[in-house]
Amino acid sequence: MKLFERIEIKLKRGISNQIRFFNFPIVQYDVIKKANKTHRKIYFPSANLKAQNTNKPIFYLKINLETQYAFLCLQYWLNIIDILNGDFYIICDKPHLEVEILRNITFRSGRIKFIKSIKKTLKGVVRNIAMPRWYNAAYAHLTTFYHAKSHNIDSFWNIDADDTMFVAPFEKSAEIMQKVMSYTNSSKEDIISLDMWHSRTKGQHWSFGVTYTRNINKFIDSFNASDKTWQEEYRVKDCALNIDWFITYLADKKIIEASTFYVENCYFIHWCRNSFIREIFLSYICYWKENMLNFPIISEVFENNKLGIIPISNDCKRIDVGLSRQECLKFLLNQVSNIQITPKITRKLWQISEI
Repeated sequence: MKLFERIEIKLKRGISNQIRFFNFPIVQYDVIKKANKTHRKIYFPSANLKAQNTNKPIFYLKINLETQYAFLCLQYWLNIIDILNGDFYIICDKPHLEVEILRNITFRSGRIKFIKSIKKTLKGVVRNIAMPRWYNAAYAHLTTFYHAKSHNIDSFWNIDADDTMFVAPFEKSAEIMQKVMSYTNSSKEDIISLDMWHSRTKGQHWSFGVTYTRNINKFIDSFNASDKTWQEEYRVKDCALNIDWFITYLADKKIIEASTFYVENCYFIHWCRNSFIREIFLSYICYWKENMLNFPIISEVFENNKLGIIPISNDCKRIDVGLSRQECLKFLLNQVSNIQITPKITRKLWQISEI
């Protein structure tokens, strides 16, 4: 670890230079170009954590993985937040990864807020609601609730930002998020999440991933009052109980109102460990169409429709933004694959004349 280090951060309209002392940000200098003018600003990054506009959509972006697809996913979500004029916190517990994020991501402004998982005060809660292998994930998820509570944030998005993304144009993706917020805010729901495992488990399992939450006090009260007795009923369903199962329990007992949504004609990627052939239920690309959830790698590569095409759970909320399959596949090719950065000489060798 260096005593002092300067990190150059790419901004959409300029650059920012951050000076770190023993990997802690102490001062930042922005150079922004607007309307043919250059604006300069110097400030202390630590002051960013004290300021947020709670009238904007708030996003907690959890990142732990150190892969290229993790940066791809994080950049995707930040682009969506920009369109929604939202605000964000990046939950990252690895100091060296924080630096790599600054080096690899393009931000709207230098106002970048990193926070770490709350661990000391939540130790007892985590042990009541998760098995040891899921402790770190529980700390990160719980941090979104307790941090929001302490900062007077009434509702927020909780995103697994290092391995999830909709495969849809950015504007359409932002429209998805806006429709989910509008639906939830006008309903009785306390929490709603994308259909990542709900249909696969025939409606038995609610899960985090891409999640919108409100009525935070309900959750805080339930977390603080938790003990391990809830696990007895769910051990027969899974060998690795986690915070997702605890939310499932709260919903089953009508302590909270939880639901799941899907997006008609939309593709979605859960990169997980990027093992799409070996770990076919953890890492996947899927799409929802005409009441069926499709996993094209399973149905077409493995030629197994029984596992690869399943009914969407009846209680999933349908979100429709008028997406077409062609839009998603074009985005997949040009924004997700690396074909656009393939050198011209290599394209010629591979006989790629057009994209």
